[in-house]
Amino acid sequence: MLTDIKVKDLYPHPQNPRKDVGDVSELADSIKNQGIFQNLTVIKGGAGVPDGVDGYTVIIGHRRLAASKLAGIETVPCSIVEMDEKQQVATMLLENMQRTDLTAYEQARGFQMMLDLGETQKSIAEKTGFSPATVSQRLQLIKLDQSLLEKASAKQISIVDLNKLNKIDDIKKRNLLLKLIGSSNFDYEYKRILDNQKREKAHNAWRKVLIEAGLTEINYSEIYSGKYSSCERFYIQITTSNVKEYVRAKDEKYFAINYDSIYFRQDTVRKRKTKEEIEAEKRREANNVRIQKIKDI
Repeated sequence: MLTDIKVKDLYPHPQNPRKDVGDVSELADSIKNQGIFQNLTVIKGGAGVPDGVDGYTVIIGHRRLAASKLAGIETVPCSIVEMDEKQQVATMLLENMQRTDLTAYEQARGFQMMLDLGETQKSIAEKTGFSPATVSQRLQLIKLDQSLLEKASAKQISIVDLNKLNKIDDIKKRNLLLKLIGSSNFDYEYKRILDNQKREKAHNAWRKVLIEAGLTEINYSEIYSGKYSSCERFYIQITTSNVKEYVRAKDEKYFAINYDSIYFRQDTVRKRKTKEEIEAEKRREANNVRIQKIKDI
């Protein structure tokens, strides 16, 4: 049953996933000239109504409400329904998904609201029609700095770029990229951070295997210091070697990881060094330190 309700007694739902109803001037002109063809769905009272006020909270029809106010319409046709909080959020989310594209930021907030109300990622996917992967991707956005995400969403950024952030493990680095998203520097910084992340994972995988094999890790700057001598296997190229296939060589005792390579060493035979050898060693050590600093940069 439809009931005409005064516009002044209708209030937007504070948890409506679509935060910005957009430009309603054209819709307002249509309502002024032809009236409202589709009723609003409201509940008596509700979260949108201020304390001590007798009114209704809009569930479906936020754009029509905004356009009616702009058009100066006094009353609008409404269907008064009964819904609990979970049903209200789910209904608003579904209605917006079906009628108007939400931003990824708004989708993420809507999905999170449904989670907070007891839904699961699976049930959200079933009720909204989104794939489980998309629901999961959007919920990852909630982990980001929300003020940065809101600003980025206002720039109509690519959802492809947003999904790239999910591949970065460090949330601080995700937020760093979020500041750059939509700029000319984004792709470069994304690739650099992703490459470093892959390299760090490879380092950790090799480090674990080598330590379990009984080797001791040393600093790369010591490789050419004269403390150690070369092994039968001088080094391994991380990018072309499989950590699962590693077998310790008989003379390997120490290792050092540097960028994409692992260097192996054994104990060297000590001998009395000449003054020239000592000076040469110092120059090599200083040079190695400079090289390492440059690589770190």
